[in-house]
Amino acid sequence: MTLMSVPIDSITEGHLRSLIEDQVMELRVIEYKQELPGKRPEDKREFLADVCSFANTAGGDLVYGMTENGGMPQDLPGFETSNIDDEINGLENSIRDGIGPRIWGVRSFPLRLRSGAHALVLRVPRSFSRPHVVTFRGHWRFYARSSAGKYPMDVDEVRQAFVLSESVADRIRAFRAARLSQVVSGETPVPIEGTSRVVLHVVPISAFDSPASVVDLDIQRPPLSERVLLPISIVNDVELDEFFLIRHPSMLRPRYNFDGVFCDTRLGEPVENLEGYAQLFRTGVIEAVDHHAFFEEEGASLIEGDDLDEGLIKAVDRYFRLLRDLGVESPVFLLLSLVGVRGYRMRQSGMPLRQVDRDALLVPEVLIESLEQDLHALQRHMSPLLDAVWNSVGAPGSPHYDESGNWR
Repeated sequence: MTLMSVPIDSITEGHLRSLIEDQVMELRVIEYKQELPGKRPEDKREFLADVCSFANTAGGDLVYGMTENGGMPQDLPGFETSNIDDEINGLENSIRDGIGPRIWGVRSFPLRLRSGAHALVLRVPRSFSRPHVVTFRGHWRFYARSSAGKYPMDVDEVRQAFVLSESVADRIRAFRAARLSQVVSGETPVPIEGTSRVVLHVVPISAFDSPASVVDLDIQRPPLSERVLLPISIVNDVELDEFFLIRHPSMLRPRYNFDGVFCDTRLGEPVENLEGYAQLFRTGVIEAVDHHAFFEEEGASLIEGDDLDEGLIKAVDRYFRLLRDLGVESPVFLLLSLVGVRGYRMRQSGMPLRQVDRDALLVPEVLIESLEQDLHALQRHMSPLLDAVWNSVGAPGSPHYDESGNWR
């Protein structure tokens, strides 16, 4: 396991030492340095090339204060500095001034080691405005990374990176639009009653690489044989999930279809508000469509807010685990849509909420840098998605978060 699985502001000296104990070799997403970059021009170029290569590939961590031998971490002596904040500011200024276009989202996390020395983790996200080029002092060069480290990109790689950069965001949005069109028209793996739907898309950016990634769809082997790919309504009902796990372990297993594999809620007898499916595409994209949060009461069309928020968080937590086990690379986009919801109200006591004023709520996508999220971090990441839905009925945000953005 690399550091990318740990939120950067949660990294401890123990995490760094575990890299040594576990002999985590330098890979595409991690590199070790004993000292911070020097002041010589060649030192700065080397630093910028490292950062550029991470941004142009899969993102990664530069770990300063760690010695290595042949790419294998050896010790954590740290480094000495009189002002770590000034050092970080200098590195950030170098990145801003020496790489174009600007790389957004680079984060630094300093640690004071038990020895009194310092360590620093510089996390570079995979960029969506790539390719980036090192421009320091006329050194005009594009860099990428492989398992052997960084390397200068050739002309064909640069050309391909430009094409992908211009198209990937549009392709993701076009994919969402196409899938919503099919959901609304009923072209889904299983029929779903009514017209209102919750539609969740978990989209790894690697699904839109060229060539696109392909995941293992063997339903006879883990992780697909372990009942992880489940519809939102099943994930959200713990008792029902346990019932089928214990009493009917052969049910709710994924099955093959043209797009990949899917699991649905057809349990023999129809169950009210228990209609939906979870589809895993060959590229690692997951689509979950469900009717679980919608119901009619005394002639009113209502959305059960508790079921909506909790079901989505539980489902994403499970889908992330599935993608991790399938070896899918981060980052991922979360796209949430509610269709067929004009005139619906959110059921929430004590809140004077209005009706939804449109048929489809297409919530702006949220980017999550790593699939390695604990439940608390995932709840915070999903807050913008859930808040937007509650905004649509006049609420200031999801009532399931406190003023600090923590799940209640």
